[in-house]
Amino acid sequence: PAAYGHTGFTGTCVWVDPEADLVFIFLSNRTYPFPDSQRLLNEERVRGKLLDQVYLAMAAYEARTLPPPPAGPVRELVIPVSEGPESPSQGGR
Repeated sequence: PAAYGHTGFTGTCVWVDPEADLVFIFLSNRTYPFPDSQRLLNEERVRGKLLDQVYLAMAAYEARTLPPPPAGPVRELVIPVSEGPESPSQGGR
C-alpha cells in the first residue's frame, strides 16, 4: 500500500493515500478541557471512524453513474463556513 499518515498527541491526524487521490487532515484538541481525556480517540476511535466514512463516501461517489470529475492534479473538497458578524460581506471591516 502507498498510503501513509501520522497521528498526534492532541488528536490530530494526517492521512495520505495517493492511489485513492486522498489527503485527509483531522485537527482536534483532546487535551482541552482535560489533558487525560482518552474516550473519543482511544475508546471510540473517532479518527479511524471518520476516515472510514471518507473512504465509504468516496466509494459511493465513484459508484454513481455521473460523468468523471474534471481532470486535474487535485480534487478539492470545500466546506462552507458561516461568516461571523465582522465579515466584509456583512458590513464589518
